[in-house]
Amino acid sequence: MDTRRVEIQFRHLPPSDAIKEAVRRFCTRLSGLPCRVESCSVRLASERAEPLCGGPYFVHVEVQMQGRELAIDQASDVDVHVALLNALRDMLEMIRAAGSKRGCAA
Repeated sequence: MDTRRVEIQFRHLPPSDAIKEAVRRFCTRLSGLPCRVESCSVRLASERAEPLCGGPYFVHVEVQMQGRELAIDQASDVDVHVALLNALRDMLEMIRAAGSKRGCAA
């Protein structure tokens, strides 16, 4: 997947290079799937307006693939990285399941 089609947003969190890199690695993995993924949007948010106060953290991932949109929400009160990785793992499973139904299983 073309990483120019990746959008990452932070709400009540300082932008993080580590998080941006994790999302880019995830999108690179999508390139290896038979189903064509057109774009990916990841939004990370903290419930609190103070960026360094901790969780809970929320992650929303949207993937556009072949005229279809998949979305997933993940919450964690432990760590923003845990919430992100769980959401990306769940999205990969969702993409694979959608692909197998459409005849382009991963």
